Amino acid sequence: MSDDVTVGGQATSSSSSGTPEPTGGAGDPLPEQDDPLSAGKQVPVDTNFDGDKLDMILLVSSKRSHFDFQDTLGANLEVGELTANEPWQWISGVGVANPLAGSPVDQLRLSNGDSSGQATVKLALIYNSDQ
Repeated sequence: MSDDVTVGGQATSSSSSGTPEPTGGAGDPLPEQDDPLSAGKQVPVDTNFDGDKLDMILLVSSKRSHFDFQDTLGANLEVGELTANEPWQWISGVGVANPLAGSPVDQLRLSNGDSSGQATVKLALIYNSDQ
């Protein structure tokens, strides 16, 4: 059995022996043996939208969190950290390329980086279906 988790921002997968194995996530290397860390199981959220048709996207969490937008094959489209109550956003027409353009967004994988309780995550899209 294998579970995807986020450890200090590094996506990992547990092998059958239970040893964390990095799987190409983003962030720092795994911490030293005696360093404190938090680990959170990634929760998949079914999203299914076309990134090319976005005019705006906003993602915010009540606690420190890690996010990973993925395409239909599970490839990472945009990966990042959320600071509690500080949004990650992209807005059309402000001179920054759309990080989710080019592929359908099949799922958003989230993990809570704060061991003191559950996080509430909000995702808002402005979608232009005429594009």
